[in-house]
Amino acid sequence: MLTLHYLSDSRAHRIAWMLEELELEYTMKVHRRRPSGLAPRELERLHFLGKAPLLEDGDLVLAESAHIVEHLLDTRAPQLRPDPASAPEQARSHRYWLHFAEASFAPPLIMKHLFDKVRERTPSLLRPVTGIVPSMLGKAYLDDTLAKHAAFVDSHLRDREFFVGDAPSGADFMMIFPCEAAAARYGGRYSALLDYVRRVHARPAYKRARKRAGVPYMYD
Repeated sequence: MLTLHYLSDSRAHRIAWMLEELELEYTMKVHRRRPSGLAPRELERLHFLGKAPLLEDGDLVLAESAHIVEHLLDTRAPQLRPDPASAPEQARSHRYWLHFAEASFAPPLIMKHLFDKVRERTPSLLRPVTGIVPSMLGKAYLDDTLAKHAAFVDSHLRDREFFVGDAPSGADFMMIFPCEAAAARYGGRYSALLDYVRRVHARPAYKRARKRAGVPYMYD
């Protein structure tokens, strides 16, 4: 039996979407963030780092989204991974986007999000001081990097319904989270990226995952 530990406002939703697309039987245990925004301590009983998503598969406790996605591809859905022998280009593309999601696209988006949160929680009189470093870093690195990444993803999606092939694959389950973050930040500036997010949100499996979780998600 599979058990997904789902944390509100987290990457865990991509795993819930994958499980629903695969129509697998699983239990979802929902965890809410503390007022500080951190994950609850109870997750530390399952994994040393105490973060989510976590997936229990029998005696295994799996952490890290890409690790979980690849485990499910290996054990439950090999058909969602292009075959390197018969479709080498698709297989390389699938592997690339699966890793691009967290290695390149997500880090600057998360950094920008954290800077925004710091600014929101800082007393107004201190914002001119505490905002200096985030502003300098944004202008020197984050803004250009984010725009370049979003444009790159947008160009890839212009003539595609999904990242690889004509149905959701491991690449999509990984890429949806940073795509949602980029769409929320840029709106219609990158139309193909935004349309992709809307297509995913309209899928019955995605909607079932949201309904099953029943807790807030920052990109609803």
